[in-house]
Amino acid sequence: MRKIDLLPTEENLLTTLQEDLLERNKDIWYFIELLDNIEDSCSIALDGRWGSGKTFFCKHAKLLLDANNNFIDAIENRDTIKEIFRSMSNGINLKSQVTVYYDAWVNDNDLDPILSLMYTIVKDADEVKRIGKSTDILRILGEITQLFTGKNINGLYRILQGEDILQKIREQKGEQDRIAEFLNSLLPERGDRMIVIIDELDRCKPLFAVQLLERIKHYFCNDKITFIFATNLLELRHTIKRIYGEEFNADLYLDRFFDFRITLPKVKVNKFYNKLGLDRWDVFEYICQRIIRDYDFELREISKFYNQAKLVGYSMLENSRSRRFMENESIELSILLFVPMLIGLRIKNIVEFNEFRNGKNMTPLIDLFGDGELINYYLLKLLNKNEVFDKEGKNEEAKIIKIEDKLKEIYTFLFANKDAEINNKKRIGDYIFDISTRDLIEHMINGLTDKNYYE
Repeated sequence: MRKIDLLPTEENLLTTLQEDLLERNKDIWYFIELLDNIEDSCSIALDGRWGSGKTFFCKHAKLLLDANNNFIDAIENRDTIKEIFRSMSNGINLKSQVTVYYDAWVNDNDLDPILSLMYTIVKDADEVKRIGKSTDILRILGEITQLFTGKNINGLYRILQGEDILQKIREQKGEQDRIAEFLNSLLPERGDRMIVIIDELDRCKPLFAVQLLERIKHYFCNDKITFIFATNLLELRHTIKRIYGEEFNADLYLDRFFDFRITLPKVKVNKFYNKLGLDRWDVFEYICQRIIRDYDFELREISKFYNQAKLVGYSMLENSRSRRFMENESIELSILLFVPMLIGLRIKNIVEFNEFRNGKNMTPLIDLFGDGELINYYLLKLLNKNEVFDKEGKNEEAKIIKIEDKLKEIYTFLFANKDAEINNKKRIGDYIFDISTRDLIEHMINGLTDKNYYE
């Protein structure tokens, strides 16, 4: 089967934007409008949980802003992107903004974050208008490198200019003046303002994350630059505390750096489900949607879960009419009840996952299926003669059975039965369970199922 991924490749970025697959196009436009109205130095925290789509959101905004910047000569699919931009903006004209994307996590092995940040700024600005070998930008960058490292680092800049620019360092201005000069030299003929997106800060080594925040605060105050920190603020708080101690007020500390805090809106999943194939209303797909909803999965978790669930589920779905299934429907029921749930539980909470497998905690099973939403052909066959899950409209002599009691019988036999090797079969309603079913479930959640098992 083909893997479903949400990597922010150019193809995926364009497709999700064209189809509004994540139903965030309106939010992206509101965000772009906010950026357009900023006139002073500004720092924004874009807060979202891990896997919530912060990188997609920021790269979508960058894609649209780059297409709107007429100083950029060559953009792939520019006409398509500009058409999307026009449909979102209703013809409103915006400033030309130079956008820079900096992945902090990729660079957190640097001795000082300021150097890789400035290199990224030069590289992205260079995409707008070629800097050239004779400009002051490289000279200034070389001077800053000397100030922050005390070393004559020239390999990178030889490539950029063709000579050792550090040899030209003569002036001894302070770091702040030098960086201000560097930033001011970038914008003319490239745009009205610059937007610098700092992504993945919460994943960085604590010292690097703190250094980056403080470097930007101290050295990058410029009325024409907006910084966007796409981060999980909860995790970033933990990062700060690892440097300054658990009693340190991380929220107050972070307030020094952010002028605005924006919470990334939760993605709407209807179109995304359709793209994944989750729009089919069979039992397996329903259970997958139920797990995604109840476990409150973010985009990355949805993709990860459904990739695994669909991979192992194919064996069941493609062979559901095979002779073995027809003779032993308990296998199908067990797979429906346990396989998607265990795959989801392993992503959500590995402790609960291990407790469930070891027969110590059946709560996840009851939480998912104990409310009766799945009462259909499969669960009704768990009932014995004269048993009902709901007495309404039934014979007065019928015995009312709780769904969770039937689920407990299955769970106890398959996961908590110490005598399973001796008592290796159990009848519950029309189903006959045997201990080999547990082995099948284990193999399926580990992705090692032999499809021939069903033949």
